Amino acid sequence: MKKIIVFFLILQATFAGSAHADTKLSVVSGVWNRGGTPTVDLFQVVSGRLEVLSTYVLQEDKKFGFAFEVQKEGFYVIGAGNPRAKNDKYTFYFKPGDALSIEVNDSIFTLTGKNTEENIVLANWQQYMQPLAFKSIYFWKTMSTYVDFFPLLQDYLKKPYVAKSTKNPVFNRLYAQYQNIDFLNIASLFLNTPRSMHPETKDYPDYYLNINLPELTKDDFLLKYPDGVDLMARLIKVKNMIANKNPLDVTIEDKLSGITNDLLKGELLIQEAAYFKSYLGFTELMSKYGKYITLPDQKERASEIATHLAVNETKPGQPAIDFSGTDSNGKTVSLSDFKGKMVMVDIWATWCGPCIKEMPFIEKLMEDYHGKDIVFMGVSVDVPKDKPKWEKFLKDKNLQGVQLFSGNGWESDIAKFYQVNSIPRFLLFDKQGNIISTDAPRPSSPEIRQLIDNGLK
Repeated sequence: MKKIIVFFLILQATFAGSAHADTKLSVVSGVWNRGGTPTVDLFQVVSGRLEVLSTYVLQEDKKFGFAFEVQKEGFYVIGAGNPRAKNDKYTFYFKPGDALSIEVNDSIFTLTGKNTEENIVLANWQQYMQPLAFKSIYFWKTMSTYVDFFPLLQDYLKKPYVAKSTKNPVFNRLYAQYQNIDFLNIASLFLNTPRSMHPETKDYPDYYLNINLPELTKDDFLLKYPDGVDLMARLIKVKNMIANKNPLDVTIEDKLSGITNDLLKGELLIQEAAYFKSYLGFTELMSKYGKYITLPDQKERASEIATHLAVNETKPGQPAIDFSGTDSNGKTVSLSDFKGKMVMVDIWATWCGPCIKEMPFIEKLMEDYHGKDIVFMGVSVDVPKDKPKWEKFLKDKNLQGVQLFSGNGWESDIAKFYQVNSIPRFLLFDKQGNIISTDAPRPSSPEIRQLIDNGLK
């Protein structure tokens, strides 16, 4: 989506007095009295996510504004930062010709001047929810835990908020769903942000236990809600979190089974596809579930993912850059020692929790491909002083395959040559010593087997 820079001070004199009577343009005027951002964005809601419609560069007076044409009345967001970040985002409603006047302060915002009844309703709701939302979204400021958040949530549930109806029946219908979904969004965000304490299953209020995802996804309202797609994925995660399911054991099939509306299934697939590492895996996903990708926007994004993966994988295989490490006996071992066999490399460290979670899946791959022309190699990027810890880990876990110590942590050859800045990271090389992938799918993903099987042919 093309970003439009709106110079509101030029437009203000033209449109502010006549927005309702003479033009379909909607006008926003405001003051952003909150530090930390040089710009303010106007976001539109596209398929349940935010896209920047216009950006205003703040000056010393902190005033900002937008004039834009509303193609279809609905929710818009004014805020700052990454569209997927939840902080500093405020939801409003626009019809053609509407005007909004606001001032954003350190905690939330206030309406100033004359505003529409729809935005008065939304502002009252957001101000009512502010104490709960602040604990949920601004976690680094509040340091809240479930010990204080759950009782506050229960207090809110005991005194449901009742909004006044407006003269706009379209808004009234949407708002009836918006309020419940927004409350759920705030409640679920709390469980998906860093906390110093985490609840056990017995600690969750019934509100979380009674989340009915099939019912919530029976229509396409989440595509109209500003955080709808992320919320859908978050609710799936919350459900499995409460059930103590390992996220790695939850398949795409499991996720789709809880969603009723086909358009929402399409959005979930786009979200899942964005994490794919191979074109082969992506095409397999689309062959099974591509029927849910029906909206023009969905098709465009799926095409972008496919193109990106295809470009990466149709490049001629480049020769691997050799690297070495030492095994537990102090012997130097190099990647080039295994030319003639496929090699899968797991770059990990003893302190890396996600790395350790992948190890049972690596063991299963070793078992399933035993006797095949493939070598499984683990390369630790622990720092030199932790080599004894690595040796003990190998012994305690009885790790199989080729296990090497890189010798210099993040400054080791393998980390520098293959631009490794996060782990776990998996590399895959063919029998001729050429690169298949320097960011291969994880062993817990079915994609990796497709790549291995293809390379062993």
